[in-house]
Amino acid sequence: MANENGDLLRVTTSLNYGGLGVIQNVYTYQLTTILPVGDSDLGAQVAEVADDMYGEIVSDMSGDVTFEDVRVFNITQDREVGVFPWPTRTVGTGSGEAIAPGVSLLVKLGTGFIKELGRKFLGGYTEGSSGGGGWTSPALGRAASFLTHLIGFVSGSDITISLQAGIVNKSGVFHVFTNGSISGVAAYQRRRRQYRGI
Repeated sequence: MANENGDLLRVTTSLNYGGLGVIQNVYTYQLTTILPVGDSDLGAQVAEVADDMYGEIVSDMSGDVTFEDVRVFNITQDREVGVFPWPTRTVGTGSGEAIAPGVSLLVKLGTGFIKELGRKFLGGYTEGSSGGGGWTSPALGRAASFLTHLIGFVSGSDITISLQAGIVNKSGVFHVFTNGSISGVAAYQRRRRQYRGI
């Protein structure tokens, strides 16, 4: 089927933390495309965007973290687009021991509207990226680069297709992320049902 300009997509990135649990983050994107795009082409582009984004922080993630898949659901059309492999990501490349599952680096996202905020918990980090209940300066810098992928338009290799991240409010209105920040204090990710987000 064809995905249309303006469609809203729910994208779930899945990583496995050495058999200790699944690390997932759920993103909402609005699709911008010149022409309708098929599921396989869209999935490949979304996976590229996720691959580039996580490429900013993969060196902070434990080798016990395995990149599993990227799931895409078209919210506007109420149907699954498909489940796609990570183009280049396989495992974390960080050195040192892994920190406890659930301990995460917190990315906060704003839309310019009060109480319409987003947050992403980035898990699977190593002890080499943390210290004193927080994160090292290099790790925070790499997380800031991750954040830049969530603000504004992003594309894979096909520049006729772009995505813009944001949230859907209780009234069903989509608002894009316009700003963000990185918490220097370690956060704890509460576990929820898979594919439902945090």
